[in-house]
Amino acid sequence: MKLTAEQRLERCHVQLMQHRDFCLFSGVFMVGKVTVNDKVRTASTNGRDVVYGRAFVDSLNDKELAFLVVHEAMHKSYRHMSVWRNLAKENPLLANMAMDYVINLEIRDTDPSQIIVAMPRDADGNLMGCLDERFRGMDTKQVYDILKEECEGDDGDEGEDGGGGGQPSDENGHGHGHNDNQSGSRGELDEHDWDGAGELTGDEKEELEREIDSALREGSILGSLICFIPRLTGNKRCATLSKLLFVVEMSQHGVDLIVVCWQAISSCPTPNRVRQRLLLLA
Repeated sequence: MKLTAEQRLERCHVQLMQHRDFCLFSGVFMVGKVTVNDKVRTASTNGRDVVYGRAFVDSLNDKELAFLVVHEAMHKSYRHMSVWRNLAKENPLLANMAMDYVINLEIRDTDPSQIIVAMPRDADGNLMGCLDERFRGMDTKQVYDILKEECEGDDGDEGEDGGGGGQPSDENGHGHGHNDNQSGSRGELDEHDWDGAGELTGDEKEELEREIDSALREGSILGSLICFIPRLTGNKRCATLSKLLFVVEMSQHGVDLIVVCWQAISSCPTPNRVRQRLLLLA
């Protein structure tokens, strides 16, 4: 039976939470609301909540969907919708592109062999999203300044191809142009809900900051523990599992982390008391 978009997203979250390179975002996946909307074209976040377009999710294979999920989690983790709000006020399209250029390189570098995540492609096989090696090692502001300079330099030069202004020409290209009146083309990977981010109250922003900090700390601890569980035996395994369960007990996102913990221990010999403790948490 074919899974719904909601079911695929839930499964994707769990699979990423089990992987040592992406479990850092375990708690971040659960920050805010995650919904699927028939009217959303791709995906969007306001820095707290994430909404996915149903048709877009259905068009992606599992690795592409995982890339998209990590992409949105990184926007949240880096506080993009608050940190770079001034850039968005000046030019929202270039701000969006600059943020995406930075995080897409990081995601690709984390899994260069595309074992877990793969950058989505459109029906013609073209990469969807911003990707360019020349921005390696730069932050969003540095990328934004370059894009802005190129945009101003190309002002009025319609019809030129490829290299200038970030126009796509090869594997490192992207489906956006740099004109302000372009909303993006078929190569767009996601959107950014600047209006929704601006509607968060001061208290909500402070709470979001605390929740993301906590989620990243939990993910870091979870990752370090999960990586070592299969290598340990006897008392060392018990001690490590106890630490892992402590993280779950203290976590704001315990139910989801329980799934990861259970799958981490289910395939290896584990004392009954540890299994019972995990079941009690559920």
